Amino acid sequence: MLILLHPGHRRPTAFVADEEIKAKEPLYGAVPDLSALKADMRDIRERLAKIETRLYHLPTKDFVMTAAIVIIGLIGAIITLQQQIQGWIGIIPHR
Repeated sequence: MLILLHPGHRRPTAFVADEEIKAKEPLYGAVPDLSALKADMRDIRERLAKIETRLYHLPTKDFVMTAAIVIIGLIGAIITLQQQIQGWIGIIPHR
């Protein structure tokens, strides 16, 4: 049995069985254990902290773009100056 108190009154207004409350309120008894919820939130905070520290070690967008442009420039220069480079190395005779 559950005693319901009307807000503002000190005396009970009705005696209601738990089965009646379960039938009327679909969420009765569905409230999760708060200690489990706190543990889950603590776990999520720890995971986020680990992710943040890993993100600090990643290169920035500026670094990646600069490196990509430099590499593309070097490859373009090597392709353009291919015959001269091969002549300097001695693979083909320099003309």
